[in-house]
Amino acid sequence: MSSLTPQMHKHGRADYQYPGVFLGTGNRCGHNPAEPQFDRYSPKLKTGKKYPLQQQKLIDAVDQYYWEPARIPTLAYLSGSLNADGSPRQNRSEAREAQTLLIKAILSMTEFATLLVGTPLDNGKFLHRSCEEIARAAGLLRKDQALSDDPASDCVVSARAWRHIKNLQRAGFVELHQQYEIIPGEYERAADGSRKLKYRARPAIKSVSRDFLLSLGAISEKSLEKFRKDRSSAKTAREAIYNAKYNPTIEDEAQAARERLRLKQALTGAYPKPGATPAPKPVKTTERTGLEVKYNRARLEALVQLKAAHPKKAASEITAQLREEFPSLDDWIRLQRQRT
Repeated sequence: MSSLTPQMHKHGRADYQYPGVFLGTGNRCGHNPAEPQFDRYSPKLKTGKKYPLQQQKLIDAVDQYYWEPARIPTLAYLSGSLNADGSPRQNRSEAREAQTLLIKAILSMTEFATLLVGTPLDNGKFLHRSCEEIARAAGLLRKDQALSDDPASDCVVSARAWRHIKNLQRAGFVELHQQYEIIPGEYERAADGSRKLKYRARPAIKSVSRDFLLSLGAISEKSLEKFRKDRSSAKTAREAIYNAKYNPTIEDEAQAARERLRLKQALTGAYPKPGATPAPKPVKTTERTGLEVKYNRARLEALVQLKAAHPKKAASEITAQLREEFPSLDDWIRLQRQRT
């Protein structure tokens, strides 16, 4: 082989596509820390439409998290591990790249009157956005050629996207509430052989944390509340125009009320799971994950308060102060159990 011929490295059994400058980037994914692929983000807007100013400011501010992870410490230091000098170890740049893309995609689909991810309809209903739609806007889909020999086969959510959607949930940015619907006339066999109703999953209800939005440092609390109030007023006006035009019946109004009650039930964590079999008692790791989400939301609230009290301090200084004043996860869990 000629010395001028580049040597092809292997990643498992496959040829490694990124030799040379990216060979030592850790997980051999071709990621260049100096040039994050923010151009993957491609939300779909109607022609001529633009995001409201406050929403666009929030979307633009997310890029700074990639370069300055201390802006969002609950996400940047999610591993809980420490460096040799005792400082918290931040997540890898390729993880921050994916998280940045997903946050921008979610914010582009957020309805700020309720902070739900989706589109409010004029008839009072709400169209929840799926994780596939979020991953598509973030540019984190993959081609699943196992489904079809056609090269134009359906795109599915990548494992990378699923992993970081879960991390966003753990960090307190977004809450996910699963929901189901009964498939009329269809049944399935339970474990004991009995027949039970068949359920189908619907897009999960996703709600964005208000404190997380404020922690980005893009808009003030007063500006955010005014923006949310304006969006709520616009939503109410559109619904009034729709009702005047189509004159809904009592049953239509009753169905809309049922939908609102179902949504409120889901957001409070009381939404019923499919099937009559009681859910097994959660294992310790599941309990800890749930407490971790509550802990990170409490940290976000404390972070927002510190930023408001010290507006001239750098993000790294605020994070260091938060680390000194706010208890660790284990200490916080211990305090919560003592109070209950």
